[in-house]
Amino acid sequence: MKFSYECICCHIQQILKVAKIVKMDESTKEIVVRETMKYLSEIDYNKTNPEMMSMTWRIILKHTQNQDPYHLVKQDYNQMMLTLYDDLFIRISQDEQAFEKALHLAIEGNVIDYGANLYFSKDDLVERMINACETSLALDEGEKLYTVLKKSEKLMYIGDNCGEIVFDKLFIEVIKGIFPNLNIIFSVRGSVVLNDITYDDAKQIGLDQIVEIIDDGNDFPGLVIEAADGNFRRVYDEADIVIAKGQGNYEGLSQEKNKQIFFLLMAKCEMIAKDLGVQVMDKICKEKKVIDICQ
Repeated sequence: MKFSYECICCHIQQILKVAKIVKMDESTKEIVVRETMKYLSEIDYNKTNPEMMSMTWRIILKHTQNQDPYHLVKQDYNQMMLTLYDDLFIRISQDEQAFEKALHLAIEGNVIDYGANLYFSKDDLVERMINACETSLALDEGEKLYTVLKKSEKLMYIGDNCGEIVFDKLFIEVIKGIFPNLNIIFSVRGSVVLNDITYDDAKQIGLDQIVEIIDDGNDFPGLVIEAADGNFRRVYDEADIVIAKGQGNYEGLSQEKNKQIFFLLMAKCEMIAKDLGVQVMDKICKEKKVIDICQ
């Protein structure tokens, strides 16, 4: 999915969010905004939004002494969502529809996103997660995902945000219980960007104890496979199926032609919703079918 002019607003909003968190003074804020606008005026608009947002993030980090503005926020949301984990896992894993309910929960978790123009109180988020299975998906290809997993030997699960990753862990636990011979590799970002997950974040919630974790080698808030490092691309190519969480991964991978991908996300902006043919805040489980380039 290529960059849209409407995405420019998100770049500026991200600066303002960070400025508030780090208590950035007005003069520094002006410098960051001006540098970002200059960059956006000169960039190749054929790039994906994750590629472009990475540069905005680098500009932000330059003016925050390379300190991650979301470090404490990410730890806080991981820990808060972990308090729900045991009860939700017991409830879902013992259900006859465990796969479907864990899938819904993983998608609902995508609402925890500091890269989007959303705000939910902690109480709201807890309530959403507890009641996640009661809402339907606007695009639901969960049965097809189950069928493909049944035939697969290797799954790459591409993560997205902190907090959300707790429910990815739960979904993976359910998948492992149903398909014990399935080899699962979990992908994280290579460097800090927005509230996206890195290896340290995955380790905080114990995900490293149940699956192998690999990073993509870059700081894009969404996987762009052409930019990933060689080791990651080898593992990616070996996977029979890919589960890609969140808008950033959808933006980076929606043009992929030679890999079977299932996108799990919440459409949190008009551009994504329009591209998917849904409404803003709709929940999605959508297959990206392999295209035979020889045809």
